[in-house]
Amino acid sequence: MAFKFTTLSNIFNKKPKAQRAKMGSLKTPKKNKRGSLAKTKKKKPSLKPILFIFIPIIAFLVILTAGAFTYDKIYENKIYPGVYLADINLGGMTKAEAESLVNNKLSNYQKENIYLITNSNRRWNPSLSKLGFKVDVKKSVDEAYNIGREKYLFTNLGEQLSYGFRSASLSVAYGLNQKNISEYLNSIGQEVNKPAVNATFVFEGIDLKPIPSKEGLVIDKLSLKTQIEEALKYFRTKVISIPFEIDEPKVKEEATREAKTKAKAMVASPITFIYEDQVYTADPEQIASWIAFVPAKKKTTIIDQEHWYLKASLNEDKVREYLGTIGSEINIEPKNTKIYYADGQKFVLEQGYEGKALDLDNAVAQIIDKINQPINREITLVVKTIPAGEVEATSYGIVPITKEKYIDVSLSGQVLTCFDGGKAQFVTLISSGIERYPTPTGTFAIYSKTLSTRMRHEYGPGNPDNYDLPDVPYAMFFSGPYSIHGTYWHNNFGNPMSHGCVNAPTSAAEWIYNWAPEGTMVYVHW
Repeated sequence: MAFKFTTLSNIFNKKPKAQRAKMGSLKTPKKNKRGSLAKTKKKKPSLKPILFIFIPIIAFLVILTAGAFTYDKIYENKIYPGVYLADINLGGMTKAEAESLVNNKLSNYQKENIYLITNSNRRWNPSLSKLGFKVDVKKSVDEAYNIGREKYLFTNLGEQLSYGFRSASLSVAYGLNQKNISEYLNSIGQEVNKPAVNATFVFEGIDLKPIPSKEGLVIDKLSLKTQIEEALKYFRTKVISIPFEIDEPKVKEEATREAKTKAKAMVASPITFIYEDQVYTADPEQIASWIAFVPAKKKTTIIDQEHWYLKASLNEDKVREYLGTIGSEINIEPKNTKIYYADGQKFVLEQGYEGKALDLDNAVAQIIDKINQPINREITLVVKTIPAGEVEATSYGIVPITKEKYIDVSLSGQVLTCFDGGKAQFVTLISSGIERYPTPTGTFAIYSKTLSTRMRHEYGPGNPDNYDLPDVPYAMFFSGPYSIHGTYWHNNFGNPMSHGCVNAPTSAAEWIYNWAPEGTMVYVHW
């Protein structure tokens, strides 16, 4: 047997027989006249594979577009299937049909919506108006109608398919008045909340009794609002268990030491108030009733952070209440001057006077300044002057009956006017006779005048109406015992007071006495 030997190079360079045959059949590229290789013609790529891919896609899109067009025609002016609003199926409905259905559901929801309960079975059923909940039905239906319509073609198709298969629910377009719902929840909180108790003190006499801090339990309004809103916007009748949260006290025991020290110093000794020759003293127990313990904030000096502490301060309302009792003995109300205009002239019917009042602001400021001092707790009270004003008397409508000099006495107005030449010369308030002793009416004349006289009359033994008045000044008699005269025993002019005479202020009677001679007419009327 003959053996054929070969080298490694022959092994690795050896081609398959078929390949070698193919290679042998390849023609040697021709060269052109210049000696370079001639270009060979390339074959054009075939379009068949591309068309094979795109024709089905185009066909699918055409079918899909035609289907979408047909779907749109079927649901033209109608809400697409699968669209729910507040759990109400509106698919296939026109806007008008949908609005009618939603309004009907809203009307029923007004009667029964949500119930708020506590662990102790206390229950509240608020009306939608109390919660400030309002629904825009038209806008809600418009939003439902626009599902699958307002975007690009394929996005709309996606929405239509999504709602058609998934049936998701939209919430209604609504408004929720935060003030209303907060006020309503606060009203419930007033009934059920157990607020935290801050560490504080109360006075028992002048001794301080500590009140320890204590955690509270209050409504978690944020969580409850969220649950209520979630139920309302889908018209869901729901029983909501009111959530509570721990209410931490702001002031703990360790933050009360400063207030305790200050309060003890405030009641250490009495406070003395002085006005002219009067002295008033507030003892420590009285001062203790003025002190209020209130939570306050301040910054720490180390890390510049705010923290709560207990503050002992004056309750100014209580202080003013105490000062008011002192003021009731000091204060004098001003009296306005009563004036009357006649014929363009101003007449003073009744002279007023200034008043005075304790200056409470000044007194409170002094107390604040002195109360933290252990000694020298003496306060001088200051009063303010209250000026008297002027008040115009009612227009009595008195018209002179003659241009001659005469005295007009109006019993209805309780005013006397001196006329001369048809013009008022003097006006004053008077006091005529009381009902059982009336002043006579009519036209009279002064028949007698005396600078001073004794007036007395006895109606019977022991009769309380008996009177005996010595030294009555400036008497001008016009009808029997009846006269116009000065008065020193009362100052209530403008009101009936006499036994029939015309009482005038003494200064006014003096003016009339000097102005009117005997024979001057006196006209008395209502």
